[in-house]
Amino acid sequence: MRQDRVLTINDYFDGPRLGIAEVAGIPHIYEAEFDHSSEDYGDTYFVSPVDADLLSLVLEDWEIFSRWNAARLLGDVDVDTHPALPNDRLRHEEVRVAVGNRLRTEPSNRRYFKARFQHAQRIGDWIGTTVAWLPLQMSDSKLQADALFARSTCNLSMTPSLLFDADSRDNQQDSNHHKCNPGAGRP
Repeated sequence: MRQDRVLTINDYFDGPRLGIAEVAGIPHIYEAEFDHSSEDYGDTYFVSPVDADLLSLVLEDWEIFSRWNAARLLGDVDVDTHPALPNDRLRHEEVRVAVGNRLRTEPSNRRYFKARFQHAQRIGDWIGTTVAWLPLQMSDSKLQADALFARSTCNLSMTPSLLFDADSRDNQQDSNHHKCNPGAGRP
């Protein structure tokens, strides 16, 4: 099975959940599918093409994170500085704003895959995480059910925020924003 390069891992929870990876050698956004029946992520992913501008920004931010992570592993910085070195902090914030919530798959233009990620693999002179994609078919009924569930979850999850004080309400709305806009968050 063909191994493609994983270019970024922008969200990780028990495995890559969101980022940029090649599909047949072409960069795409990948986004893990959340299984509502088990309340967990599995090994199925949606992928959508990524435009050149967004790709450039996400790769730049990944380089900023990679420099920070290398310094962290050497003990040169504390985890409190995550995800950027002090001299990269301003540019990281600029890139974060420029990316906004665009790092997510596009429901009208995405494919469905089972994925197997492997760490520290070599492809030519490149060493890093790779992924093998197995195309899957998604039924129209599953697409409709997922869309309906997402809409109902977003609408219902916003309601409790009215019960909190101002500080808690802001935090709750931020949390709901990420649930309703997958990929809006960043580690």
